[in-house]
Amino acid sequence: MYVGISNNHVNRLSAHRTDSAWFPLIASITIEHFPTRADAERAEVAAILRERPIFNRQHNPLSLAA
Repeated sequence: MYVGISNNHVNRLSAHRTDSAWFPLIASITIEHFPTRADAERAEVAAILRERPIFNRQHNPLSLAA
């Protein structure tokens, strides 16, 4: 449904809770840690291209995000 990166996943999830219409649709959350921000960014792009999450805007031509 959505793929993202953050330095602080607790704060980012809290922000999504208040500003994302899709937050109530969440059934599960998976958190992966990477050694560097660059590694996380590469993994994010790869996951978006592979999974085509409907609420990601960047890297995803099939996005439903407004």
